[in-house]
Amino acid sequence: MTQTKTPGASPSVKFLPLGALVQELHVGGVNIVQSLPSEAAYREHNAPYFGETTGRVANRVSGAKINSLNGGKSYQLAANNGAHSLHGGVKGWGKVVFDGPHLKLNDKLGGKEAVVYKYFSKDGEEGYPGDIDFSVTYTAYTEEVKGKEVVVLDMDYEGELVGPDDVQETVINVTNHRYVSRFAFSSSHLCNHNPPLRAHRFTGRHSLKQEPLSAISISRVALRSKGRR
Repeated sequence: MTQTKTPGASPSVKFLPLGALVQELHVGGVNIVQSLPSEAAYREHNAPYFGETTGRVANRVSGAKINSLNGGKSYQLAANNGAHSLHGGVKGWGKVVFDGPHLKLNDKLGGKEAVVYKYFSKDGEEGYPGDIDFSVTYTAYTEEVKGKEVVVLDMDYEGELVGPDDVQETVINVTNHRYVSRFAFSSSHLCNHNPPLRAHRFTGRHSLKQEPLSAISISRVALRSKGRR
């Protein structure tokens, strides 16, 4: 089933319960995200993770292993990227079917109409500890910024550790793996664009660090921001 745009919102957005993925996002009448035509196509050909909700951990976990949780226990995760675990493992949340869409009013954004997808991740899934009750809320709307109308797709992730009793700690780090087509805006080379990185810290290529991350200069990855994303 495809949910076509949040009701009453002017931006046209399409979602699929498979991976709670973003299939289309239209700006100025143009779909700006890389997408496939059907759910069947995503099941067969989505090795690039187009539009998927990637989790439990979106990043690459070094050695597919988490240490020092729940009283010093170690957890061996499903390895799907050589010796490492990537985007949640062999299947990950991007390849499961979410419950939804559910319609709601997003009180965090002034009561705008939104679409919610839910997923219950069981203890031990892909090796991760704990039962997780997870949801993603999509709210699409337009607003005026410096005299121009801009399209916003707000993504709000919520995860709650709900069991079992012997699991008091787990890890979760979710994102959306959409690809934005630069050709939707310009034919210029990608290197002529300055995508913003709205963060002061980030993790390395092989990472799920159990210690605090140290601040790293954004200039090292040549991402600069002079405005909002």
